[in-house]
Amino acid sequence: GIGLAPGPGRAVPLAWHPTLPRYGAGELNERFTTATGEAMDEPAWYGWVAVKLVVEAALRGRALADAAIDGHKGRPLAFVDGVLRQPLYVAIERDGEVEVVDG
Repeated sequence: GIGLAPGPGRAVPLAWHPTLPRYGAGELNERFTTATGEAMDEPAWYGWVAVKLVVEAALRGRALADAAIDGHKGRPLAFVDGVLRQPLYVAIERDGEVEVVDG
C-alpha cells in the first residue's frame, strides 16, 4: 500500500486510510487528527501499531512475536511466522473519487 495510488480503473491495497469508520477506526483517526493536526495515513498507522505491539508485549511479559493487539480492523493483529497478519483494504478510483473498500 505505501506509495501506491489508485488510478482510473486501478485498485491498490491499503493497510490504513483516514476515512475508515468501523471497528473503532473512526475514533482512532479522530484522536490522531486532534493530537497531530494531520490525517492518520499508512505510515502513521504503522508507527502507532508498532508502539502498541511493543507496549503490549512488555506489559504482558511476552515476546514481541507472541503479542496480539486490537489494530481497529475488526480482528486481532498477530505475528505468524514472523509476519504481522492483518486485514487489508482496497482503494479504487471511481469517477475521479477514491473509494476505500472495507470488507
